[in-house]
Amino acid sequence: MLLTLFILSFAAQVKGWERPQWWFDMHEGKWIRDDWWLAYTLSSAYFGPNALPVPEWKTGKIPEHSAIEASADFFAGGGDWTQSLSLRFEYVPLPGRISIEAWGVLYEHYTITRATRDLRCSMLYIPDGEETGSSNTWIGDFYISTNIAILREAERRPDLMLRLVLKTASSSDLRYSRFFDTPGYMFDFTCGKTWQGPKVAFRLSGDVGFLCYQRNERLQDDALMLSLNTSFIWERLTWENGTGGYWGWANNGDHPWVIRSRLSAEALKGKLFLQYQYGIEDCAPHRLQLGYCYTFKTF
Repeated sequence: MLLTLFILSFAAQVKGWERPQWWFDMHEGKWIRDDWWLAYTLSSAYFGPNALPVPEWKTGKIPEHSAIEASADFFAGGGDWTQSLSLRFEYVPLPGRISIEAWGVLYEHYTITRATRDLRCSMLYIPDGEETGSSNTWIGDFYISTNIAILREAERRPDLMLRLVLKTASSSDLRYSRFFDTPGYMFDFTCGKTWQGPKVAFRLSGDVGFLCYQRNERLQDDALMLSLNTSFIWERLTWENGTGGYWGWANNGDHPWVIRSRLSAEALKGKLFLQYQYGIEDCAPHRLQLGYCYTFKTF
């Protein structure tokens, strides 16, 4: 019932949008009757880099403390240069057992080429004679998740964690091909095990899951998610490297796959981190993320 209300709200909103005449002339024939939003391909390859990216991976452990995290992202490649600010909050009512997370994009500024705009069916106006255009987006899609520890690591037993995620339709930039503005959900299982050496600890983790999101008022996309991640922990430093992504059944640019490397350092009652991501397929080729995560006791 809730999903139906989201869909009806989405349809009513987009029907009320006024399309520029140049856009109508360029993309005429890509939709049926007045359903002009069907001209859009709702997949990661045809939207901005913050539209349903490959989820951040877990290590399989529920943290002992709550956290609030702020980060800045810089994306480049594919005719799109995007800078964005994001926020994440994790509340831990039962340390090591259950946590609740909320995260999303607060603001992004982007510059795209005319060719990328036309490929994505964006309505961004680019003056004649110019090859790039830029704009701002306030409030992107937000996500809410519940993380549950099924197994906790012991000598011969790994961590096993279940994550349940709801994707909200909080954005409003479908016209400019920045965010889908449609609901969705996902769940995954993450398994991880740590081996402690004399000076450095090594952790191996991986996850498998399922992702589903609404493409428009008629169709949805279902995807299999996979990832594999390694971590080296030395005193206050953690170095993580991993690869993963998801495969949608629509096969319309919905197979994003990435490689990530992240360096974290404990500082200022939390962690400073720097992450680089290389997009192999259906996503921004380059992403640099800088952030700070402040941790605190729930009670």
